[in-house]
Amino acid sequence: MYNTQNISKKTTWTGRTTVELEHHHKIINLRSNRNEDLSNIKNRRKSEYQIDSRIIINVSGLRFETLKTTLERYPQTLLGNIRRRSLFYDKKQDEYFFDRHRTCFESILYYYQSHGRLRRPEYVPLDTFLEEITFFELGSDALKQVQQAENLEEAQIIHLPKNPICRFIWSTLEYPQYSILAKIINIISLFFILLSAVGLAVETLPKYHRATNDQCQNEA
Repeated sequence: MYNTQNISKKTTWTGRTTVELEHHHKIINLRSNRNEDLSNIKNRRKSEYQIDSRIIINVSGLRFETLKTTLERYPQTLLGNIRRRSLFYDKKQDEYFFDRHRTCFESILYYYQSHGRLRRPEYVPLDTFLEEITFFELGSDALKQVQQAENLEEAQIIHLPKNPICRFIWSTLEYPQYSILAKIINIISLFFILLSAVGLAVETLPKYHRATNDQCQNEA
C-alpha cells in the first residue's frame, strides 16, 4: 500500500492523472471529428442544393442549362416567375420547352447571367428579336437598351384636328393610304413635281441656253 501511494503521488505532479489526460484527448478528438463531419454534411447539402437548383430549358431542340437563382434575379419576367414558367414544364423530359427562336434565346439567357445586359445577334432581324423580348417579358428596360443600341426612335403621337372637316382634309393630304381620293391627289401632286423637275432639266440644255442669252442681249 505504501509503494502504490508513492507511485500515484509521483505521476500526479501536473495536477491531473494520466487517465484524465487521455480522457481529455479523446474528447478533443471527438470534437474535431464532429466538426469535420458537420462541415462534410454542409458541403454535401450545398452540392445537392446546387444540383437540385439547376434547370434545363429546351428551345426548339437546343438545350440550355442554368441555375434557378440566375433566373430569379428578375421575377417579373417569364423565366424568373415560377408560375408563368411552370406552364411550359414537360414532366416526362424534366425540362422547360419553348418553341421559339434558338439564336435569340442565347442573348435572352445572357440577359439574366450578366445582370441586365442585352445585345442583339448580328444575324438576327430586329423585328424577330423584339418579338422574343416581348414573349419572354423582359420589360421596358430591355426594350430601351435595344432602342439605344439600334438608334431607334419612338413613334410620336399625332393629335388630329377635332373638327371632322379639317380632320378629313388633313388626313387626305397627309396620308395617301387614307382613301382613294387621297391616292388620286397624291398621284397628281407627284405628276406636277416630276413635270417641274423635267422643265428645269430642259432649260439647262445648250440649245435653250443660247436662245435665252440672245433674248437677254436683244432686250439689253
